Amino acid sequence: MRTPAASFVAYLWHYTVARLIYDELLRPIMRGGGGGVLIVIACICVAAGYNLIRVGRRRRKR
Repeated sequence: MRTPAASFVAYLWHYTVARLIYDELLRPIMRGGGGGVLIVIACICVAAGYNLIRVGRRRRKR
C-alpha cells in the first residue's frame, strides 16, 4: 500500500475509534454530572503518563 493510502486508512481508523469513544463513553458521562468528568480526566492523565514513559524509554535506548 502506498504511503498516502496507508495514511488515509490510519486516519479513518483513528477517527472512527475517537467518535465511538466520545459517543459511547464521554458524552453520557459529561451529561450525567461532574463526577464522571473527573474519572475521564484521571484516565487521560494516566494514559498520557504511560505514553511519556514509553517515549522516554525509547529515546534512552538509542
